[in-house]
Amino acid sequence: MLKYIDAHKDVRLANHLPENVGRYLNAKGRLTVMKEWQFRQIADALRLLFCELIQPQWASEYDWIK
Repeated sequence: MLKYIDAHKDVRLANHLPENVGRYLNAKGRLTVMKEWQFRQIADALRLLFCELIQPQWASEYDWIK
């Protein structure tokens, strides 16, 4: 989660859009050294961050299991 925040230092978390998360997860998913369980941990951490803490309207409707 910290790497996600570091990658988006110029945008407050409350102002993030689904596109921000989608681009980040797509980039991580393309890493050949990334194991499936590692990717799922990243996606789950972002889901918790946005659904439980930040709570933007889009987060509850986002497809976190892509």
